[in-house]
Formats: sequence, C-alpha cells, structure tokens
Amino acid sequence: MLISFRLPRPLLDELDRLVEDGIYRSRSCAIRRAIELLLARYRVADSAIH
Repeated sequence: MLISFRLPRPLLDELDRLVEDGIYRSRSCAIRRAIELLLARYRVADSAIH
C-alpha cells in the first residue's frame, strides 16, 4: 500500500540523517518502524486500561 504525506523540513532532515548514518535502509523503513513503535505503545496503554 502506498501512502503520501507531508513532513516539515526539519523532520525530513532528521529522517534522512538516520538513513545516511545507516540506522535505517530507507525513509520507508524508518517511517514503518516509527509507526510500529507508536502502535505498540498504544496497544500496551490500551491493555493496561482494560
């Protein structure tokens, strides 16, 4: 699935730095991981409430 969105330049610059430093292979990999971590955090918070 392809999605499109806008990022402020400072965030994009930081994201590119992570890729350039070899922490992530691509912008897509970094964004995918960020979303996974965000969703996991909310799953844990939701399970603590219920």
